[in-house]
Amino acid sequence: MGKEIQPVRVSSRPHWARRTETSVVRFAASFFRKLGWQERIEPFVGYGASAETDTFTIPDSATFTLVDRADGSSHSGGIEREEPAADVSSSAPPQGWVRVLARVMVSPKKRASVFRTSALKNKPVHQRAVRGWRSFFTVQSPETPVFVTVGDRTFRVVADEGGYIDVVLPSTFDAGWHEVSLTLTHSLGQAHPHHDEVVPAEQALEDAESSGSGRTLGRGGATVGVRVIGRAETMGLVSDLDDTVIVTTLPRPFLAAWNSFVMMEKARQPVPGMSELYRRLEETVDSLPVIYLSTGAWNVVPAMIRFLVRYRFPLGPMLMTDWGPTNTGFFRSGREHKERALARLAMDFPSVKWILSGDDGQHDPVIYQEFTASRPEHVKAVAIRQLSPSEAVLSHGTTGANPANKRAEIRGHFELPEVPVFEGEDGYALMDRFSEYGLLNTRGTR
Repeated sequence: MGKEIQPVRVSSRPHWARRTETSVVRFAASFFRKLGWQERIEPFVGYGASAETDTFTIPDSATFTLVDRADGSSHSGGIEREEPAADVSSSAPPQGWVRVLARVMVSPKKRASVFRTSALKNKPVHQRAVRGWRSFFTVQSPETPVFVTVGDRTFRVVADEGGYIDVVLPSTFDAGWHEVSLTLTHSLGQAHPHHDEVVPAEQALEDAESSGSGRTLGRGGATVGVRVIGRAETMGLVSDLDDTVIVTTLPRPFLAAWNSFVMMEKARQPVPGMSELYRRLEETVDSLPVIYLSTGAWNVVPAMIRFLVRYRFPLGPMLMTDWGPTNTGFFRSGREHKERALARLAMDFPSVKWILSGDDGQHDPVIYQEFTASRPEHVKAVAIRQLSPSEAVLSHGTTGANPANKRAEIRGHFELPEVPVFEGEDGYALMDRFSEYGLLNTRGTR
């Protein structure tokens, strides 16, 4: 008889590196709290869907709790009550949702008391034009309760073991930009301003100095801008960052260390013409939602938003990743991160067709090819910025496209004639390709 085949046992226990990182994070948070440091919230830009938008995404009631006041009043001494999350939709009209993204950290008391937003302008000097290493020397606050106010309702959520908040909450927001408030405390005597109206993108993201230094929302309070996509919005833009929006002309092994730790924010340069291309697309398509998808760390989001504003790129949510160990190994896969994010966007907005913009320095052509082949109904066009020979050598050691992309040969490999593929060395060349295909208007940029 043949040898009996034993089933492969897969351990559900996280990788030892992940367990070690979790222990270090918890120890560091506890240690610095004893030194007087306090929790604060670093907000990231989120997105969502209006009640009328086609979506397969449903808020998971296991990830949040609706906070309600038993007597409906705001006087002190009242009883605060947490209702089961399932009650949110039991007696309410059809609702949309918002994906709230943030991170809870431990900081010196002075920094923790600052009221924070998704951050664009009017920031204190120490939060602008700084060297990148400051963004990485942080202490996360794991498993910290946070109260999120969406419209006129407040939900209690809990940060994960890395201090991150990534939760989908019920919402009644219409299409456009809105603001969501996050606090570390929730009391009956505390006012929690809510925003049902649509606000300009800049207002949803910029520093709300009129809200004071944190007293209104409590210590470490924050405001998060969220871009809600409506039913009428059927085309959007998903863009990479490195080498697509921002120039990174260093070998990959040293790229993160140099650009993230040493270089001043203002020293980094945009890819020529990309800002103009994206603004032309905004002019051509009414209410074009823009989402930035990158393998960069969440730590750099505030700096990247300031970069986008400085060079007049459209504003939008950023879907980044957490560097470090995972449950299965030492490092996360940037390619898998992008593949999962695109698949999620297809579920979040099944009626939206995306323009996928990237470069041939990493895996963007292959990722976009596979996504288009499996979900052609979700792709309007693909734009690939071709690195110059010198950039390509510094990026991956050859003068052509990344070897990982050669098997795709992006222009000829697509067997989907309904999905155009544009290539160019910069945004100006890509603009010509878009215009030739009729995807851009003939007006100048704003």
